[in-house]
Amino acid sequence: MFDNLLKILREEADLFALMLTLAQDEKDAVTRSDLDGLRAATDGKTSLVPRIQDLNRKRQTVIEGMAATMGRPIQGLTLREISESAEEPYATQLEACRSHLLRLAASIRDIGSQNRELIAHRLKLVRSSFFLLNHLTVSSTVYQNTGKMTVASDRRGRVLSGDF
Repeated sequence: MFDNLLKILREEADLFALMLTLAQDEKDAVTRSDLDGLRAATDGKTSLVPRIQDLNRKRQTVIEGMAATMGRPIQGLTLREISESAEEPYATQLEACRSHLLRLAASIRDIGSQNRELIAHRLKLVRSSFFLLNHLTVSSTVYQNTGKMTVASDRRGRVLSGDF
């Protein structure tokens, strides 16, 4: 069971490392405003999710078998507890996998947070640009034939030609 669990954990680590690379690619694409690169990174991340979920189910099945063998309930049984109860060389290998997965998860979480902030900032810039463009063509005042000024409420100017 330990060999099977280690194999699954290593495969998960490989997929999480790939997810981290794709998240970095996503960040780079957002920074460069590269929509094709952003789409490719997003598609890559989306394709990893079912594979990670499949490995998670396999890991859960192995841990359920270990819990039954150890005479422990599955609830609350952690990878740390499994590694502490395992004999060498499994204990060291399981702890190394656990540490590696924790570092990868933290890195993915951090870059995901950075990406969310970066995308929110880019979206704010786009909204500000739309607001500026919408209000650039609005006449705030209009002179009437009598010379009086009135505030234009629903009048908007239009650019008919690029020549001025």
